[in-house]
Parts: sequence; C-alpha cells; structure tokens
Amino acid sequence: MAEKTSVVKKHLRPKARLFTILGQQLISNEVIAVIELVKNSYDADASKVSIRLDNIRDKQEGKIEIVDDGTGMDGDTLARAWLEPATNFKTLSGKKELSPRFKRLPLGEKGVGRFATDKLGEQLEVVTRKSNNETESLLKLQSEWFEADKYLDEIDAEIISRTPAEIIQPPHGTIIRIGALRAVWKEKMVERLHFGLGRLLSPFADIGNFEIQLDCPDFPLLSGKITNPIYAKAPYKVKGRIDENGKIGFYYNEDDLRYDSLVEANPYFEVKENGRGSSKRGGDYRKPECGPFKVQFYVWDLDIAGLKRAEMDKVAKDLLKQTSGVSIYRNGFRIMPYGEMGDDWLDLNQRRVNNPTLNLSKNQIIGFVEITQEENPKLQDKTNREGLIEEGDAFSDLRALTVAALSLVEVRRYSSRTAARKKRTIAEDIVIHRINEGRAHFTGSAAQHVFDAIQNAYLEKKKEFETNRELLIQLAGIGLTAERLTHEFQRTTISLQKEVRDIKNELRASKYEGPLTQMTEAAASHIEVLQSILATMEPLYYTQRKKTQPLNIRAVVEDVVRLFKRGIDEASIQVSIKAEAEIVVQMNRGHLLQLFSNLLDNSIYWLSTRKIDEPRILVVIGREKDTVLFSDNGPGIQDEYKDLVFEPFFTTKADGRGLGLYIVRDILLSYKWDVTVEPKSKLLPGATFKLRFNQSTNTSNA
Repeated sequence: MAEKTSVVKKHLRPKARLFTILGQQLISNEVIAVIELVKNSYDADASKVSIRLDNIRDKQEGKIEIVDDGTGMDGDTLARAWLEPATNFKTLSGKKELSPRFKRLPLGEKGVGRFATDKLGEQLEVVTRKSNNETESLLKLQSEWFEADKYLDEIDAEIISRTPAEIIQPPHGTIIRIGALRAVWKEKMVERLHFGLGRLLSPFADIGNFEIQLDCPDFPLLSGKITNPIYAKAPYKVKGRIDENGKIGFYYNEDDLRYDSLVEANPYFEVKENGRGSSKRGGDYRKPECGPFKVQFYVWDLDIAGLKRAEMDKVAKDLLKQTSGVSIYRNGFRIMPYGEMGDDWLDLNQRRVNNPTLNLSKNQIIGFVEITQEENPKLQDKTNREGLIEEGDAFSDLRALTVAALSLVEVRRYSSRTAARKKRTIAEDIVIHRINEGRAHFTGSAAQHVFDAIQNAYLEKKKEFETNRELLIQLAGIGLTAERLTHEFQRTTISLQKEVRDIKNELRASKYEGPLTQMTEAAASHIEVLQSILATMEPLYYTQRKKTQPLNIRAVVEDVVRLFKRGIDEASIQVSIKAEAEIVVQMNRGHLLQLFSNLLDNSIYWLSTRKIDEPRILVVIGREKDTVLFSDNGPGIQDEYKDLVFEPFFTTKADGRGLGLYIVRDILLSYKWDVTVEPKSKLLPGATFKLRFNQSTNTSNA
C-alpha cells in the first residue's frame, strides 16, 4: 500500500499578551522606560521634550505625560509605529536615514521604545500631528485588551482623525499620556530619573538644540531644565579625540593641544604570535577594532581640602556622588547602564586598589565616551538596548583606550598634587609646624606639657614609619628583581625539561649516542645558566643586604646585562658599556645589582614597546668624576615628569607599578648619592640618567 503524505500550512499567530510581556520584561525599570520615550522624541527631530509627572504617588490617579515639538505622525505612520510590534518604520528603506531637520541618526531603530509605555502604565493615549497636516491623530490603548485570551490580530484599535485640539502651536509634535500607573513613584525614583536624564545628553557637540524639561509637582526641587552644573568645578579636566589608530589629541585643563599614542607602549595592543609576544622588535601593534571616539573627564580630589578648593558645597557633592562614573554616548545619547552607580565597566575601583597613590576611583570622576553609529559600527547594542555587546575585541579595545586616556589626567593630577605637597613642606615638617602653631595660642605648663606629649608621640610614630618604610623598600626591591629572575628561571627550566625529555625519548628509541651526547651537553649548559642566575641572585637575599664591599661598577653592569640577555636579544637592542675611567664604590652588591637592573629593565620596556630604529642603550662610566650616565634612544621623559619619575607609584606605563626608579633613587640616597634626569641631547636622544657616586660623602653602611 502506497504511503500518503499531507501538508497543512499554518500561520504563526502571536497571542495578544505578547505585547504586555515585551513591555514589562524587555524594559527593566520605569526610568529606562521614560528615557526610551525621550529618545523617540529625539528621533522625531524635537528641539524640546517636556516630561510631566502628576500625582505619581497614587497609582490610579497618577499620570505621566511626555510632550515634544517633533515632526509628529499622520494616521498611517501612527498605525505602523504603535500597532505593528517589531516593525521599525524608521528604517523601512533598509538603511539608517538622517532626520530631515537636525540630520540625526535614529536612536530607536530596534523598535523597543514603544513597549516602554506598557511598563509605565495600563492606559495609553497618543496624540500626534504631522507638520503641515490640518488634522491631528488620536490613539487609545488599554492593557486589559492584551490580557484577554485573544490573538493580536483580533484586537481592534481605533485611530481618530480630528481637528487639532491639543497640538496647535507649534502645529506639529506628539503627546504621550500614560495612566493607571503600574508603580508608585517615590522621591528616589524621580531623583534617579532626574540624574538619568541629566546624563542622557552628551556634553560634546551640539546635537540639535535638544532640551529636556522635567515637571514634578510632587517633588518640585527635582523639576526644571535638566542640566549638570558641576563640570566647571572640576580641578582636573581632559578633553580629547582618539583616532582610528589609537592616537589621541587632547587638552588638559584647557591648555594647548597635545598628542600621544595610546596604543604604543600598551601591551594589550601588541601583536601576539603563538601565545607569545611579537616576533618582530618593538613595533607590531594591531589597529583598534572599536574605531575613533571622543572622551571628556572631570576629576575631583575628595579630601576635605580638595573639595574646599573646588568650592563643592553639599548640593554639588551630592550631585557628584550621584553622577560619578564614566558613561558612554552614541550620537549624543547615553547608552545604559555604563556609568550608573552600580556599574564600573572600566574597573576603576580595582585599579585604585592596585595603585591608590596614582589611580582614580569611580567616585572621583565624571567621564564621557562619545561613539557614533557611522564611525563605530562594531560597537553594537544588545538586543534589549541596555549596554553594548561586550564579546570580542571592539568593546575590549574601547575599554583599554579609555583607561589609557584616563591615565593622562591621572599623571598630571599626581604632578600638581606632588608640587603642592612639596610647597607646603619646604620650611619644615607640616605636622610639627601645626603643633607649634597650637602651642603659641596657649600658655601654662599644663598646656605646654600636652603639646610636648603630642609632639613626642608624633616623632616616635614618624621614626617607626621610616623604619617600616626602609623595610618595605627593601622587600619591594627584592620582589621586583626576583620577578625578573624568576621569569628567566622558569623559561630556562622549560628549555631544560624539553632537552631532558628528548634524551629520555632518544634512550627509548635508540642506543645511538651521537645525538644523545649533544643533548646532554645542551642540558648541562642550561644547568650552568641556572646556577649563574642563582649566584647572581644571592646578594639580593635579605641576609646579605647589610654587607658592603669594594665593587667595580663596570663589572656589575656587565653582570646585569648578561642577566637580561634574553630580553635584550628579543628586542634587538645594542648595549654598549664605555668606561672612560674606573669607578670602584664601597657598597652592598645587591643594592648595586638592583639599581642597574631597574634602569636596564626600564629601558628594555620602552625600547621594546615603541617603534625605534636600531634601539640602543649606552652606559658611560667616569666621563665626569664618580659619575655614570645611563642612556637609551627610546621615547624619553617629558620635561614635566623629570622629577616625578622618582616619586613612588608614579608611572606612565600601561601596567607599571611606579617603584623602579623610586628604588634607584632611594638606594643612592641611602649612601648620600644622587640620580637625575639629564637633557635628551646629553648622549642618546631618549632618556638619560646621571648617577653620582660622590665617595667623599659616602658615610653610610647601608
């Protein structure tokens, strides 16, 4: 018997309740819903949108009204926009078209905003009038219609065309009224809406005279034109544009325009091959995937003195607390949730923990990142339009470049704060100065006894701090040097293990001793390297730190160069040691090894991360009496950083700790010696350090 097959075609018919599900679940909260509707007004070429919240503490009597002076809609457009879910009438041509008046790209191209009304309330009324139309259109919807057991195409909705009764002057625009609210609006919600609207508009370029007005009779202090007035109070500001190659042109505190590369010297952008660094010296960086964008950062010091200098009253401090963070904007409109109170997409707080002296925390900064749909096509919205798709290189590159740009304000803030601190302490210890000021205002032995006790306690604690600081510096120095040596140890051990493994395989496969002998010799060579490294490390051990001996500087420098041979070879760096006179110093060998290790490691870093033709390091010993010049042809040190590079935790490296050069200076100062940054033309065109070993002043035993 022949098989019979029948085919019945059925149409997909969504239930009416789908409309309510999308509205209540796709839009996460009421604030987001209002913002989505404001975006619709922006797309409609409105120059002003007014939001009125009436009786919002009563769900039944409360109403939300959003009025704009945009282009409005006719009856057919209104039907497509509100009665055909997921139809995006803004891009019916298949491409994103600029708005006719202000040439704006649509922000609501995914058609999600229309569901926001159902998130806010059960009753919807839309009144709209298109420019030059003699009628206005009215649409009313009730949520209860969509909760019945019906299909969407069984819901009847009427669009009334009438003589203009509400939209008269100007003769175009849209009114959205929402009643029977789903939530009681408390002051905190209105406050969140106010701050959300305040951060909705980017502070960058003019986006078409778009003004937002909030009217809330229940909470009148939150009413008025939406602005954020505290930007002018920020003591540190950076404004700039990052191009497609990761180069930034920026103004710091409105100074002259400067340029810097955020990609070079940033290990994140180095080309990787087989899980290792670039096989070519210094110079292979991939192009950022995110595209060009703009940044603005406004930064505050949160200590009492800093807030006072910035004239931050309670209102301003509360506003900073509520709006701090770095937000992202696309074509002038904010992308949620970046920069919200619970969002730290740049990991600023963790960076602050890692380096609290230099790095900023989230609550110190109001920042803006401006992208566009035209120049940043790989930065795409999530389906629910709350955030960008964060998988892949585009978002990661945006984050890395933004942090690198933020470091520009961090190092300059550190510079100005350091200069101010030194200025305050030129005369004498500031604490002793304050104690003496207090002492002068009181008489009597009892009062003087109290001030004496305070001063003695402070001096005792200061002495304890200095002792602990010395131990900390020693331990930090050991750790930094040991990190490099351990790295070499591990890499060499891997090579050794491979050779030994090859020997074992050869033994199992053949008794032929030709290759076996060669492998054994190679393994023995690696063992010798390990022994040499361990011998070099021995003076760095804590038990050896107190011993001093006569040391020939050239011999020690040569030892350090051998220690760093692998890194030097990988970066194709030519190292030259020129001894014009012999210098022998009485000091601890570990100190001298540590000192030149930090200098050499620093030069290797900059020479291997910048595109330098024929990278060189030159060490000149004895050109001047008791002096060593350590020079390279890397990017050099800006004049404004010549003193700062020796401060603890100051660094311009993307992943630096800011301790290397500080330790160099601290070691020399412990022997009453010194180090300075010399002019670029002194030897090579990069950084040149001058180390003075003035043995006539050396009375320390370190």
